[in-house]
Amino acid sequence: MLDVHRERTRALYVEHAADLHAYASRRVGRDLADDVVAETFRRVLEHLGSFDARRGIERAWVFGIATNVLRNHHRSEVRRLRAIARAGHRHELSADPLLATASKVDAERRLVDVLDAAADLDVADYEVLVLVAWEGLSSREVGAILGVDPTTVRTRMHRIRQRLEASRERPPHDTGEHP
Repeated sequence: MLDVHRERTRALYVEHAADLHAYASRRVGRDLADDVVAETFRRVLEHLGSFDARRGIERAWVFGIATNVLRNHHRSEVRRLRAIARAGHRHELSADPLLATASKVDAERRLVDVLDAAADLDVADYEVLVLVAWEGLSSREVGAILGVDPTTVRTRMHRIRQRLEASRERPPHDTGEHP
């Protein structure tokens, strides 16, 4: 039976590893993505016998396992988003004001605000955002991954969009420093 599981895991790896690596890279960076994919497929091999096709497709199941692995890295993700936001602040402050246009600076500041808002999302909402917006999964697939009804996914995405839009509509982030 183990040989059958290994062959099926190998086939799932061929089919989904690149997408999972891209998903994990966006969440935790390329360095950790390799580890996330390896751990995901270790768990796939370990639990392949428990896969129930009546509950969803294999892709959603594999992404669900990867999402569970990534939950262990959530704090790192939030720190990374905040670092990107801080880097955005440094970039706008060090930019030559003669070369930067007002709209570019405004867009960079708004991006910082959206990244801050994304970093402030709770884990469940952040996972929904990543799976829908970055991975392009349907609300049905995300629901299967997270074990919630697709309607719940759509409701969360609506709330997330409102929150991110509100962060964009606020006046641009004021760094407190003026050129």
